[in-house]
Amino acid sequence: NPIFFTNEAAYYAMADDRGQALKFLAAAVDGGQVFSARITDDLPFFADFEGDPEYEAIQKRMLEHVNRERTALGLEPVTT
Repeated sequence: NPIFFTNEAAYYAMADDRGQALKFLAAAVDGGQVFSARITDDLPFFADFEGDPEYEAIQKRMLEHVNRERTALGLEPVTT
């Protein structure tokens, strides 16, 4: 469940376990969880992850998912 994975990602991010946080964040996004244009807009405790290649790859996948949905609805894509 993407919501469960998001909650686990949040817990591990706040517990300073970067590996587990990214693992669960990836599972949430890959399961369909979407956030604002930047994940940190909704989950500010991920701010320290900005610039991390693995985090940025997750961010990119999430944004691609959002833009596929927006395209299907006839909306303009969002950018970061």
